[in-house]
Amino acid sequence: MVSASLVYQGRVVSLRVDEITLPDGRLATREVVEHPGAVVVAAIEASGDVVLVRQYRHPLRDYLLELPAGGLEAGEDPADAAKRELREEVGLVPIIGLLWATSTPRQGSRTSDWTRSSRPVFTRWTPTRRR
Repeated sequence: MVSASLVYQGRVVSLRVDEITLPDGRLATREVVEHPGAVVVAAIEASGDVVLVRQYRHPLRDYLLELPAGGLEAGEDPADAAKRELREEVGLVPIIGLLWATSTPRQGSRTSDWTRSSRPVFTRWTPTRRR
């Protein structure tokens, strides 16, 4: 890397502009979005229903139905974050389920180390009904 410049530091993301040398020796500029990581939970109830949450999304100026999801807190284990999000967003306590984390970050971004692991991360736990 030739140089790096922090352009924006927000509550959720940061934007950095890097000047780099490509493998062929040419110089290039790359914009890098940094994010601490997040979890998404596909909770399936005993009835077979998939649990969704209605979320307002400002860029769309509308509500969407989404799987429960949320950001990782500093040092938080993804399985613990998934359980926390289920509890906070839909009032579920995990008992059986599956957590999957992608092994490939989005192009041009840097996320937490667990998403860059060499293979997907699987954790089994069981969900129960509301608090």
